[in-house]
Amino acid sequence: MIELSRMLASRVMRVCDVVIALTLILILMPLLLAIAIAIKVEDGGPVFFLQTRIGKDLKSFTVLKFRSMTAPPLDQGARQPDAPPSPREAMSTKVGDRRVTRVGRVLRPAHFDELPQLFNIVAGQMALVGVRPDTPLQETDYVPEYWKIRHRYRPGLTGPAQVGPPGQDLPQRTALERIWLENFSFILYLKIILLTILKVFARNSH
Repeated sequence: MIELSRMLASRVMRVCDVVIALTLILILMPLLLAIAIAIKVEDGGPVFFLQTRIGKDLKSFTVLKFRSMTAPPLDQGARQPDAPPSPREAMSTKVGDRRVTRVGRVLRPAHFDELPQLFNIVAGQMALVGVRPDTPLQETDYVPEYWKIRHRYRPGLTGPAQVGPPGQDLPQRTALERIWLENFSFILYLKIILLTILKVFARNSH
């Protein structure tokens, strides 16, 4: 009965995901084009940052983001020298990171660099709500049992960890993600969307 309820909720959420994502793409198209032009004008580099992430049922896909950091030289690839030992730390940036572009400093606080993932949602690779997709390297941070659970559903543009308190470490983030994974429902889906909207407006009002 519980599994049937989750299957029904999943289908309803998928319809909502597509409708909301397509609507947002149409409404935000002028903004998306303006951001793309600003990125291109600033340094002439690529507009998008493409990266392999792990999705539902452990299937890999290419996540889309507006590029907010300087593009590495072609002969250096994406690997940074002297990377921290933790895979998650190696993929993260810190306040004042010189690699972040001027446009990136505007995009990142409001998470506007994540907007291209609306296309990932339409393509069925992501959902509006879920655990955030990680890279194969970051996946090594998880214990095997949780690694399997977190790929039961599509990864999300937002999720319980994103609407939670700032400064979470991995155990805290994992605990918040379990709330979604273990209580998967349409009501929780709507609640996280509402909390995300409130958090974005609160951040931009300061």
